[in-house]
Amino acid sequence: MNKHELIQQLSLQSHPEGGYYSEIYRSEVM
Repeated sequence: MNKHELIQQLSLQSHPEGGYYSEIYRSEVM
């Protein structure tokens, strides 16, 4: 498994400052 396959498998999104992330929680307050 390479990094591209792992990014797809985990449904990660590219972060504008570099790297990848997955949003797991978003507050409804904002």
